[in-house]
Amino acid sequence: MKKLSVLLAISFLFISVGMSAQGRYGADSAECVKHLSYYREYYKQRNYSDALPNWQKAYELCPPTATENLFVHGATLLDYSAVKASTSEERAAVVESLMNLQEQRAQYYPKNAVKALNNKGVYATKYFKNDPQKTHEILSGIVERLGVEVTPTILENDFRSVVQLYDAGKADPVEVMDLYQKYTDIFEQIVPADDKEKELVSQCKGNTQGLFLTSKVANCDELQRLFGERLEADPENLSLIKTIVSMLNSAEDCTGNDLYLRAVVAMYRMEPSSASAYALYRMNAARSNVSEAIKYIEEALSYEDLEDSKRSDYSLELAKYCIANNMLGKAQQMASKVAAFNDANAGSAYMVMAMAWAGTKCGGDEMSTRAPYWVAVDYLQKAKNADPSLAEEANNLIGRYSAYYPTAADAFMYDLTAGKSYTISCNGMTATTTVRVNK
Repeated sequence: MKKLSVLLAISFLFISVGMSAQGRYGADSAECVKHLSYYREYYKQRNYSDALPNWQKAYELCPPTATENLFVHGATLLDYSAVKASTSEERAAVVESLMNLQEQRAQYYPKNAVKALNNKGVYATKYFKNDPQKTHEILSGIVERLGVEVTPTILENDFRSVVQLYDAGKADPVEVMDLYQKYTDIFEQIVPADDKEKELVSQCKGNTQGLFLTSKVANCDELQRLFGERLEADPENLSLIKTIVSMLNSAEDCTGNDLYLRAVVAMYRMEPSSASAYALYRMNAARSNVSEAIKYIEEALSYEDLEDSKRSDYSLELAKYCIANNMLGKAQQMASKVAAFNDANAGSAYMVMAMAWAGTKCGGDEMSTRAPYWVAVDYLQKAKNADPSLAEEANNLIGRYSAYYPTAADAFMYDLTAGKSYTISCNGMTATTTVRVNK
């Protein structure tokens, strides 16, 4: 394997300077074509063990411009060889050649340079996962060269390597936070080619944020100290301001400080948007300015370009905020819109609707005052069916609310029996439920 690595290194130099003036298949075109044919036949059969030496010979004899498949197939063969290597030394030698192969493909086939360098990042992540310093050196270099054309997984994996370095005491908090801001900006600038890539970008961005939040860097006091100085020095930097708002939103109990106030007000002034309106909601909610908080989150929801997942999250958050402030009818109204934009939030939305009905005090006869608990239980049943992780909480509430059911004898006095349909309207809410009784 060491011999293979040396051979490839020599070949790279040879093809770079010795083949450029020759024909497509080089000085010994017959041998080049022969070994190309040999390795391809084995390659088609997935017989990589026999394909490898023939590919190696073709690689040695053929100019780099003979066929791009020398690099495409070669990467597969070297990856296979690295996995099968019997010693760490052999593997390291083959991996070095694999890295070099991507660089050569980028050099000689510039139209596919982005793909080649992104592949290099994938291989680096695979083979240097236990060496975060090496991973970071390679991946950060790829990001510098590709910018927004980088594969989003490379951004995520490079940030992971830096967090690992931070945990090991080999990276400082500023480095981690600077990289997070930089990669967040790149995620925002990537233009996905299709829905699949859009989903990948969103997933990697979320994973990167999760890495940041679970690291010790995401501390409110530290965030204020580091970002406060930077905002003072550059108060009109919108990218910095957005990062500050995002970071403080993510940190626990970190939206009630002066830094957050300055940042969200500046963001809203410089770029009114759903995100800036939502930030003002968070700020006012933290200060118990209920009417202002609701005004701004409703403004955030009014933007037509708001992604469905965000619209669902914001609607659910507003519903919960209304519950906390005893605005039960509005809570019910907002919660009823949540699932239409994201099914994943359906269970939580049903829980909110259950609490809204359970907290509602309806006038009228005794059955009217007890009926909201029937509706609440309906929604609790829906909640645990939509999201099994809520089952324990839902069952506890069902046990609590069922204590308020009327007895069968009391219900009979109103011509009601268990299982009978019942419609209730109060506090701007209407529902049809089923009569339930306690024996």
